[in-house]
Amino acid sequence: MQFQHNVHTIAPSFWSFAYEVRIEGRTLECRIRPGQHYDLVEAYSRAPHIEFLNCESPDQFKEFVTRWGPLLISDEQWANRRAIAQIDDYRNYRNLFLAISGLADACRGRKDRRESLVDYFRAEAGMLRAGHGREELQELSYLDRIDPSTANSAGKRDPIEWVRSASDAEVLRVLIGLFEDWVRPPNPWGLRVYPRRRRLEIKPCFELYSLWDGLRWMLWFDEWNRFPPTTCPECRKVFRPSSHHKQKFCSWPCAHRATNRKWRRKDLRSKKRRPRKGKSDGN
Repeated sequence: MQFQHNVHTIAPSFWSFAYEVRIEGRTLECRIRPGQHYDLVEAYSRAPHIEFLNCESPDQFKEFVTRWGPLLISDEQWANRRAIAQIDDYRNYRNLFLAISGLADACRGRKDRRESLVDYFRAEAGMLRAGHGREELQELSYLDRIDPSTANSAGKRDPIEWVRSASDAEVLRVLIGLFEDWVRPPNPWGLRVYPRRRRLEIKPCFELYSLWDGLRWMLWFDEWNRFPPTTCPECRKVFRPSSHHKQKFCSWPCAHRATNRKWRRKDLRSKKRRPRKGKSDGN
């Protein structure tokens, strides 16, 4: 399926809403509202990229599309004002997006570098198995990054095996290259002036031609603002901290559960170290 995003938007960074969103078997279908759209740049404050990272079930993907529209729209779908995609497609894109976020965590030292690359390679392999064309992924993929000497007897490289055997320097090189390829500032960009009654309003302008472009731009903008999302170690939910102060858990209940578990373990260790009754007098 060929995607030409430049014909699907009302203006750069605008995206259409969806309606009549429903699940039919393993597909997610919706109608497109060309006359009703929103600005992906302004939507950043409501964090649709965080919502997408936390989607897992078909119902969650349905709610996401209802709120933000389809992830991508093909030429034929745009002409018919109807978008249809496999739920597995949404899940594969979500896994890829989560893996890209994991590359950022590895760059910040929050995740093991080799583990983040394995997660990425598996996510991209899932995209390719699902039938997505290479043109829908970045031009530079892991096959262009890893050393040709890792090719197996069938002539195909095994990236996961490469991660396990590569040097730390090689792993670092590929980690940096992949993350920079996926998360780039949009080009071109600039400022746009809007008339607002008796005054003019200046807003940043980025060329984002699909919701998928917008989600990756939001991840870039998080880093630009030094306000990146993080993963709660208790429930594994991805969240954006409410302030620039360090926040480990997504909510008070998660922090409370983790604290209680920590104190229970500490109490258990202290009881094990405590001498049994009668041992001190030699009985």
